Amino acid sequence: MRVIVADNDFTPSAKAVVDASRPASPHEIVYLHAPAQNISIARNACLAASSETLLAFIDDDEEASPDWLSTLYDHLLSHRLDVVFGPVQAIYQPGTLAWIAEGDFLSTRPWIPRSGRIDTGYAGNVLLRRAVCGATRFNPDFGRTGGEDTLFFAALHSGGARLGYCATAEVTHHVPAKDTTLRSLMRRRFRAGQGSWRALRDRGEGPLQILAMAIARVAYCCLQGLLALPSPVGWRRYAISTAFHAGVVARSLGIRADAIYG
Repeated sequence: MRVIVADNDFTPSAKAVVDASRPASPHEIVYLHAPAQNISIARNACLAASSETLLAFIDDDEEASPDWLSTLYDHLLSHRLDVVFGPVQAIYQPGTLAWIAEGDFLSTRPWIPRSGRIDTGYAGNVLLRRAVCGATRFNPDFGRTGGEDTLFFAALHSGGARLGYCATAEVTHHVPAKDTTLRSLMRRRFRAGQGSWRALRDRGEGPLQILAMAIARVAYCCLQGLLALPSPVGWRRYAISTAFHAGVVARSLGIRADAIYG
């Protein structure tokens, strides 16, 4: 096994930290300087540097349990999958607003359609067969706004890859205080909606069809949010969902999200 670290800063600021960890590591560590402040560039650098059969991704602000990788591996083999995602469980700081912790808005799990077949995912906790990637790469156009991983795994699924989910292969993410506001959550979901628009277009859906459906969902979420006003979690959940579909509407009209990375 090799550990690949992609440093996405303008300068190789993480190199000393990585070098210092080598003596204690039982595995080879590969350091890559992949500038700058575009997460797609960092992930594509990892793809380019990997030659192994299997490749796992984890984010730099996450912690994995000792059996995280073996659990993903066993699930991938036993279910004959090409890609398997695990949950990213948010750890909230003391003083976090009660509705955020109660609603657990910052944990990540794949959306599973009624068919049960997952058609996209995320790069924060995933193991995949390197061969299914082919020439597919993370789109740099979404590397500072988010959604690049949604598009990447949607493309793998469209190419025939089998995607699955292992609920026991958990990693944890310590959430910064700046991310625990309604405003930040709505901005995050708005950007995710923009990535969803691109995935729908790549899948062959027409622009007018996407726009009409997104407008209908915005209206639905607004109505449900009003009905849910007595619930501190409920109305906020619909407000955040409204932001997601508004992101689809905005991208349909040519309005792009602002950058969050860098």
